[in-house]
Amino acid sequence: MCRRTAVGRLAVLTLVTVSALYSAELRLRSKEQPRASWSAFGGSVAATSGFLFVAANSDTSGKGGAGTVHLFERRDSAWVHAGTLSVPEATVEDDFGISMAADGAILAVGAQYADVHGENSGVVYVFERRRNTWHQAAVLSPGDATPGDEFGLTVSVSGDTIAVGARLEDSHGRDAGATYLYQRRGRNWQQVAKLTASDAAAGDLFGRVSLDNRMMVVSADLNDDRGNAAGKAYAFEKRGGKWTEVARFHADDAAPGDEFGFSLVLRGGNAVFGAVGADSHGRNSGAAYVFERQHRQWVQTARLTASDGATSQLFGFSVSALADLLVVGAPGDRNATGAAYVFERRAGAWTQTRKLGASDAAPLRWFGNSVAATDDAIVVGALTDAGTHAGGAYVFERRDGSWSEVARLVRP
Repeated sequence: MCRRTAVGRLAVLTLVTVSALYSAELRLRSKEQPRASWSAFGGSVAATSGFLFVAANSDTSGKGGAGTVHLFERRDSAWVHAGTLSVPEATVEDDFGISMAADGAILAVGAQYADVHGENSGVVYVFERRRNTWHQAAVLSPGDATPGDEFGLTVSVSGDTIAVGARLEDSHGRDAGATYLYQRRGRNWQQVAKLTASDAAAGDLFGRVSLDNRMMVVSADLNDDRGNAAGKAYAFEKRGGKWTEVARFHADDAAPGDEFGFSLVLRGGNAVFGAVGADSHGRNSGAAYVFERQHRQWVQTARLTASDGATSQLFGFSVSALADLLVVGAPGDRNATGAAYVFERRAGAWTQTRKLGASDAAPLRWFGNSVAATDDAIVVGALTDAGTHAGGAYVFERRDGSWSEVARLVRP
């Protein structure tokens, strides 16, 4: 089956170099392309206090079955495999686990290629923890779902609200994109809003989303306001029960091809946007931009790059954050060995404090493809393992003031 977009995290192993990955992602994002025939544990990761989730994306060769999500729980200072989450109706090509987000006792898992409402319309599965066991609680899909929307490529959870991006939704032009919001009422999840950009345009791919309480940021990383695929983002706030667009973001030094908003996270009044195409230290070395909400206004306060930035590093491919800590993935680092960078806010300034790498680092691992952070740990996904397509996830904890690898998670 052909797919409407080339998704970088699932296509990387079919490409020879990092630069080929990135240029292909830009050229083919909205064209029919076959998907790679392999699966990867670590394609996406999520975390909440005491639990880590690692997705094993589906194997389109038909040998590995549909995707699964592996649950790891912290027990006696160790991370222990505590179960596997799956759905019986998921097919090999649904891409169950392409995106995940968790908050407290809620986990949302995207399946962007599910065909419930037509080919590649997409769905999101909601799991909830009850009596220390995770159960499937709901299946989300838009009330106006249409084929090709790819609802579920990106998800975010905050409290009893879930936001889902459908970046190829066409109500304001082909692939203009939309974001849908769901609220839990009792034990049911109900769609409460559909949001689009106030200046929506075809091809923007509005829909990468991060939600934090009553605020939300959504990016359109192929927006052309500042040049072809320079990227743009939007802030929404919930006021009087209604979600309203309140701000727009551009990088101060926006340039064509930056893809500002390729990744994003909103936490504690900080919004962080990855721009994998920024040429800070050579072509596609990447950057991450921090905006802070000051006196009801969003202000760019930092532009972050790797201390050892290099061409095709793809710094900003993934981001995660706590109030005073940021983690930025750079899966292209050192011939796609990959890395993740930790920044901490000290005296009001963001400073790189650690570069994380896998204990078994080697080229073409794509370590940093996905990242997630909690108060307990940082988890970093890697797409491949020792020349295979098995993948892995690495857990780091702060000990004696420094982040150290404490576990390497693999598919049981």
